[in-house]
Amino acid sequence: MRSVARLALLAMLAACSAQPPGPAAGAPPRGGTPGAHGPAATAQETPGRTTAGPPEPVRTTGQARDPAGAVVTTPGGSRYDARPLTGAPFPARTGLRLLLSPALEVLDVDSGGRRPVMGVPPDPGRWLESAGGLAVTRSLGKVYTLRKGSLTATDAGPAADIEPAADGRSVWLTSTEGCTTHRADPSGAPRTAPRRVPCNAVTVDDVPAGLLLWLPEFPPSSLLLPARAGEARPLPWLVDGVVGGDLVLSAPSRGKPVTLADLGTGRSTTMPWPSRIGAAGRIVASGGAGRAAVAFYDADPAPWLAVDVWLLDVAERRWRQLPGMPVRLARKPYLAWTSDGRLLILATNAGEADATLASWDGATLRVKKLTGLSADGFVLW
Repeated sequence: MRSVARLALLAMLAACSAQPPGPAAGAPPRGGTPGAHGPAATAQETPGRTTAGPPEPVRTTGQARDPAGAVVTTPGGSRYDARPLTGAPFPARTGLRLLLSPALEVLDVDSGGRRPVMGVPPDPGRWLESAGGLAVTRSLGKVYTLRKGSLTATDAGPAADIEPAADGRSVWLTSTEGCTTHRADPSGAPRTAPRRVPCNAVTVDDVPAGLLLWLPEFPPSSLLLPARAGEARPLPWLVDGVVGGDLVLSAPSRGKPVTLADLGTGRSTTMPWPSRIGAAGRIVASGGAGRAAVAFYDADPAPWLAVDVWLLDVAERRWRQLPGMPVRLARKPYLAWTSDGRLLILATNAGEADATLASWDGATLRVKKLTGLSADGFVLW
């Protein structure tokens, strides 16, 4: 799932340069989303993808905005009452293994051991994402696939943009030469005939209703390429993320209602904006559990980034704030759900060099320092 935050930034840049970026320029990374509609996007993010790049420096003083929007000077103080990400210690055995991005190495959380993935050339612009048992990355213009548990990638050939298919066994490959996309197996062999898409469209997610697309224009817009047949059609909402099945969220800005829409039926409803923080960020669905995690970010992240994670009960249309929030981080976190319903957060506290892995099981927030690790994202492995 691609975050549309960085895509929004690209759209604004395109409006200024009159050269709208498309997949040929390299699909944006999928990591966190500070809000597709707001100004908080940075070149480091986009839903589902992570990208390489040095961490942004943490300043100890600077200007920030209070919840009312007024500019205030902070010496590293308590904007939004944010605090470091802390909690109870991890148990000795978790069984967690994480495929890290952008390093592409597998971390055993219990032992701290790391093993590199073979077969992918180094590229500071590569990202990593997955669906089911298949991980996909793009490096130096070529696509590489990796089956869960493996340490050797398969070369699937060139593509301008990629998106893991919902079946967890194939991948969507987009070409800018013919402005088409098609589904292929992990080796790159076509599974479907090419289908025409707008030449500047960027794939966002594969859902039962079809392939979700994003147009980096100004203003940006969302489209759906129907699952069975037909041309890509515009959607009445700018989609910020998928919360399960065909259900998506559109969160325009702080204080305005959040729209929960069904791409299959076209029906929608609204919910209140839950956070004091001004931009909706990365949205991660929990699979069949009917929950989604949404990270809200600062629109003006100085001198550090305030992050507020909320949990959405999709069926009840009800928000719940994660314990210990909001937190004060050096940069945007990465979120994922385990198969047994735990929410994992990979983050770096402001003023610290080492990453922190947090786990929430519905009752207790636990944390573990990952010494010597600085990663932008991960896939459960």
